Amino acid sequence: MSESGDEIRVLHVDDDPDVADLTAISLERQDERFVVETAHDTGTALDRLDDGVDCVVSDYEMPDGTGIELLETVRDRYPDLPFVLFTGKGSESVASEAISAGVTDYLQKGAHADGYAILANRIDNAVDRYRVDRERRRHLDAIETAQEGIAILDDGEFVYVNEAYASLYGYDPDDLVGEGWERIYPDDETEMIREEVLPTVRAEGKWHGETTGLRADGSTFVEDHRLATTDRGELICSVRDVSDRRERTRQFEAVFDNAYTFVGLLDPDGTVREANRTALEFGGVDRETVVGKPLWETCWFATGERARATVREAVRQARSGDLFRDEVRVQGTDREAIIDFSVRPITDERGEVTSLVPEGREITERKRRERELQRSERRLEAVFEDPKMLVGVLSTDGRLRKANRTAMELLDADHEDVVGVPFPETPWWPEESRADVREWIERAADGEYVEFEADNVDSGTENRSVSGTIRPVTDESGTVVSLIVSARDITERREHERALSRRNERLDEFASVVSHDLRNPLNVASGHLAVARREVESDHLDETAHALERMDDLIEDLLTLAKTDDRVGDFETVDLAAAARDCWRNVSSPDTSLHVEAEGAIRADRSQLQQLFENLFRNSVEHGSTSSRTQSGDTVEHGSTNGRSETDDGSTNVTVGELPGGFYVADDGPGIPEEERERVFESGYSTSTDGTGFGLSIVSKIVETHDWTVDVVESDGGGTRVEITGVTRPSERQSAA
Repeated sequence: MSESGDEIRVLHVDDDPDVADLTAISLERQDERFVVETAHDTGTALDRLDDGVDCVVSDYEMPDGTGIELLETVRDRYPDLPFVLFTGKGSESVASEAISAGVTDYLQKGAHADGYAILANRIDNAVDRYRVDRERRRHLDAIETAQEGIAILDDGEFVYVNEAYASLYGYDPDDLVGEGWERIYPDDETEMIREEVLPTVRAEGKWHGETTGLRADGSTFVEDHRLATTDRGELICSVRDVSDRRERTRQFEAVFDNAYTFVGLLDPDGTVREANRTALEFGGVDRETVVGKPLWETCWFATGERARATVREAVRQARSGDLFRDEVRVQGTDREAIIDFSVRPITDERGEVTSLVPEGREITERKRRERELQRSERRLEAVFEDPKMLVGVLSTDGRLRKANRTAMELLDADHEDVVGVPFPETPWWPEESRADVREWIERAADGEYVEFEADNVDSGTENRSVSGTIRPVTDESGTVVSLIVSARDITERREHERALSRRNERLDEFASVVSHDLRNPLNVASGHLAVARREVESDHLDETAHALERMDDLIEDLLTLAKTDDRVGDFETVDLAAAARDCWRNVSSPDTSLHVEAEGAIRADRSQLQQLFENLFRNSVEHGSTSSRTQSGDTVEHGSTNGRSETDDGSTNVTVGELPGGFYVADDGPGIPEEERERVFESGYSTSTDGTGFGLSIVSKIVETHDWTVDVVESDGGGTRVEITGVTRPSERQSAA
């Protein structure tokens, strides 16, 4: 068969050479595409046939056979090759025989004036049909062997279905040929194809997308579907089952979008192709905002040039085939974050980089914990190496793991000499203390917080007193994993306590003398004075009574001062207003009044706070009250500011109010000259002949033991205002804790 473009190669067989040549010349004149070769017998014709021809034109009568016999031989070799019987012996019997043998066309010589034109036309049509059918058969042969399902539809019905196509839907090809395409689609899909797909095919000549096919058993599957029209209006359909691919794609998209990390896809030059939902939601942007941009120009890296430079370098390295990884600060909708950032290359089978995959895992919290851990470690190290503390770490069985420098300085040994040794057997503990130490360790290993005081020895075998704790350290499950021993050298404190105890004993002896040996003579004098007043009247007796009262006050203040310890007792939460009112009842008089403007509570030794209030109130009451004494004699014990009288009605008002970090007690009695205010808290200092000089000294001592601060200023009423600051309130104590 000829493969020469539009050229039509014709083999003309006729036993008459002149007729054969005339026919060849006439055909070539009719159509320049014709190339006619001649043969004068069937043998020669069959030999020429293998050279490739598009059509055979043969006479009926031949020297070595008939044209019908030649036709039969040609059909055996080339079943579809066009064969035109062109003979001068025309009869119905010859025509019938030719048709039975499979002739393509039959034409009688001389039957028409334009016989060669008709012959040329018959040859042209036959060759055209032959070539079309041959090409179609080639396509069908390829279709039949294709793995892809292919079908041909004409006017909505299948005219051809290959095996792969039919099997996708659970049919044999013959089951579908002649059927409408609607048979293999669900109703809703049929409607979509009819209303959307087919109009597109008619308008554009093709369509490609995904549809849902319906199998013979009623199940469905996702298919990749292509449609195209032919020149004759037929519809070529190809389908592939992509259910697995669709599921894999769905799973990939689910993983991609729902990943906790920030994930994307870049071109090798760093242009964003995809970004997952986690990254988009963090940046508060949609996909269209970032796709098509260089990654370093997106909103995530608007934190600064350093971040952008890091991303550019990451793309450069990954494009070269290397993995890049670093920590980068990125910008979100309402916060910045630190991410563990990487870019890895994706290569094809030739090793060329085709894509880049950026990934970011947020580590903001981890970095915060790392910083906090570093700070904690520094604090722990500072605590561990506190020069005032002896600190060690024990295993749960009591063996020493580590000891700080302060502890090691007490020993004449190296750190390696004691590490791994049972703690009770280390040189710090004398033999008589080791049983107690073992018990403390056992209790701590069981989870108890153990406090202890004990004696141990230093390198010079000198006994030293320590106060400390053994604290259990637990893991997340609550299991004790180690023990922390910390102790403070309290040798000097013990010595101080012993000295203080001896001093207190002496004070107790003094108080006993004051209380017994001085009060007894005073009581005797008071008794005689009472008898004398009944017997005689004399102003001298009044002065004597006043002197005895003053001596009694002096003794009382001396006892109070002696019993006021340098240390406070247990601190407790004390309601300031309630404490002031309770103390007022002990010192108030008819011509005085108390105004409490303070609220809330403070932390104090309740007993000493009561002494403080009573002494301050007593000063205000006694030195601001109206009595039979003259105004000049009615001053506070620390002096007066001027010669003015008390309030117009003769009463004295005392106010307890709040200060930032403390409180005050104020009165509207005589004030204190500014030049005298530095001395008012000295023991025995008084400007009054009636004062003992110890009242405010007691106040000063109580303030000192509480680590407070006291100051004297003029009150709003022109009197005295004692301000006490540095006071701790319960909320402040909790915050400090």
